Amino acid sequence: MDKSIIILQKNFKKKLLYKKIKEIDIFNKIFLIITENYDKKQNIEELEIEFDEITKLLRDNLLIKKVQNIINYYYKIYPEDILVAKKINARELLSSFIMYGYPEILLDVNRININDIIDTNIYEIYYFSKLLVINLIDFINSDYNNDKLRKFVKSINIYSNTFNIFIYQDKIKQINKVTHEHYQINKTLKEIKNSNSYSIEDKEIICEKMERTLNNLKEMLIIICPKYNLNNLLFYEEILEKFENTLYQTYWKKFKDEINQEKINNQIDIIYYSFKSFGVKKINNKIEVIFDYKDNYNDFEKWIEFCGICKDIILELQTLSRKEYTLILFHNIKYDYYEKIEDLIIKIFEFIMKENEIIFKDIYNTKVMINLGINPFVKK
Repeated sequence: MDKSIIILQKNFKKKLLYKKIKEIDIFNKIFLIITENYDKKQNIEELEIEFDEITKLLRDNLLIKKVQNIINYYYKIYPEDILVAKKINARELLSSFIMYGYPEILLDVNRININDIIDTNIYEIYYFSKLLVINLIDFINSDYNNDKLRKFVKSINIYSNTFNIFIYQDKIKQINKVTHEHYQINKTLKEIKNSNSYSIEDKEIICEKMERTLNNLKEMLIIICPKYNLNNLLFYEEILEKFENTLYQTYWKKFKDEINQEKINNQIDIIYYSFKSFGVKKINNKIEVIFDYKDNYNDFEKWIEFCGICKDIILELQTLSRKEYTLILFHNIKYDYYEKIEDLIIKIFEFIMKENEIIFKDIYNTKVMINLGINPFVKK
């Protein structure tokens, strides 16, 4: 076929594409809604109402069908674009309007601070959504213009690539979030099974619900990524446990080194702030007394007295079933034989930090259960 005829045919198809897009008058309507007083839109509740209205318009099946027909026609004119960027569909193209119009809802960033965000994926999906929308509106609101068509075509390809990268990265974030949530709940489940803070009956009820939640999270991972290998959960758990254990061992090594060098004040500060972090007002007066025991390194009696005060604070924070065991531990510390003062100090701090860790876990586990709809304080 003659080259000039091919060019004429392609130009005819381009003009027909222009006409087909121009016929969809809802593009202008949506654009006017999202751009009106754009920089002044800050009220999240008002934005959510407007967002719901726009998404209803964009989800219209007739609109989606029309846009998809246009996209199919577009790729007949530009078949080579499939080699440049993944083929876009109607819903993906229409998503550009809400990506640009409502970054607070879809991207969790404020439109005013959009240029300051560090996450390049979020910035790029916002920027290229905006570029596509503006070029589309500019194209259909002018007389047919090859230069404006070229800009529109270019913005489709850039947006398509950016959109697919964004979706891919978002899937990774979702997988990481669900994987970590699975790890935390599974860790809590193990602790509850080994804990003396719950009755056998409560344990069965709580563990059954948590195991159900773990199964739901696994199903969610398969929905996010159908080819996801659930063995990755075990791998993630092993890696994180090793990491946490390494941090724990490093802390105690440093602690023992400081004890041997008679540097104890920093460790007393750690005890003080660990108690303070629980935010329980009734123990505040007892906590303040802890500082009185600084600079008493070689006094056995003072250390036993210090341990007694910390024991009383711990008892105020503990569950009833743990209190008896704590008193036994304190009794053993108090009446044990110590060849060196360092041995007593290490024993005292191990006791306090271990009990504080258990208290923290009990509080954390309670919050996890409440978030899962389990009330650990009510008999089922």
